[in-house]
Amino acid sequence: MADNILAVECPKCQEEFTVEVPYPKVRSLIKPIGEIQVYRITSEEIKQFLIQKANYFVKAGVKLELAVKYCEKKKSDPHSGHAALTIAFSDSVLSKRPNAGWFDKMGESDSNMRFVPDIFAGFIRKYEYNRKDLEEILSDYKKLEFLENKYGMTEAFIQDIKMYSTPRLIPTTNKESWIFFSARPEKVIEDMLEDPDTDKVNGGIDISGRVYQINKDVVEYIVYVHPQEMKSSENPLVRQLLQGKGKKDR
Repeated sequence: MADNILAVECPKCQEEFTVEVPYPKVRSLIKPIGEIQVYRITSEEIKQFLIQKANYFVKAGVKLELAVKYCEKKKSDPHSGHAALTIAFSDSVLSKRPNAGWFDKMGESDSNMRFVPDIFAGFIRKYEYNRKDLEEILSDYKKLEFLENKYGMTEAFIQDIKMYSTPRLIPTTNKESWIFFSARPEKVIEDMLEDPDTDKVNGGIDISGRVYQINKDVVEYIVYVHPQEMKSSENPLVRQLLQGKGKKDR
């Protein structure tokens, strides 16, 4: 990855010269588009990242699809949109081990499907919504009103996220079964932007509102990575929806 070349001026002699500033190292190898670490990440790039990750965990190969559900506040200035992600796995992510003991049950979802351990840890637990948070939002009309006025996010939109917040096994017409699972966009993007040497992002991620629909199937997230000393202005209710506010109660 080429370094970022900046022109700077010597404070003493005012002579201009260039310096090389290395781009931050991230797991997905995506480059920021500016000096303050701004990334453009499409849902197609997210899909390819997830496919590579799933096939790394399951050597036999996994079929993976990514569905995007988009909403926006019409005629808002500045633009304010949101896109939810649903991951669909082929059933090769399920463990085929017979007579599994108590330790293997740690890899089960609430629907009693037993996942390959790395898939359970690296996808289900890493990207899952806090179901209690979703239920809390759905039971509070003021929170629902805020999200609809801010992002065009309806109660039905949030109910759809909740439906797949626990993975669901759905048979298809061609004798296959697929597992559908709601994934938190911010956590997937955070995974993409982690430094693989530290498993941490070099700053705080903020994607609130900056989501754009490219076409029917593809959206683009404009991601700001703030240095740790800077504070994001993201609304706490949006963080509750995207990130979960604390310890899970499942």
